[in-house]
Amino acid sequence: MSVLALHPPPDRGRLLSADQVARALFSGSVTARWVRRTLRAGRVRLGHRTVVWQEGDVLAWIAKRRESAA
Repeated sequence: MSVLALHPPPDRGRLLSADQVARALFSGSVTARWVRRTLRAGRVRLGHRTVVWQEGDVLAWIAKRRESAA
């Protein structure tokens, strides 16, 4: 039996485009270009030119940055 059959991968949320990350998670305070060039947390390359971000990983990164700023 496969290990994956016993332990499903953790739910890391939706896959979001750079534009969706900028609008939904940063409330438009950053651009999609900034997301593509700067944000490495949750980044997943799906194809040659297709890159998306895991929503849960980005939210965790934002929370960590807020904690360290406080």
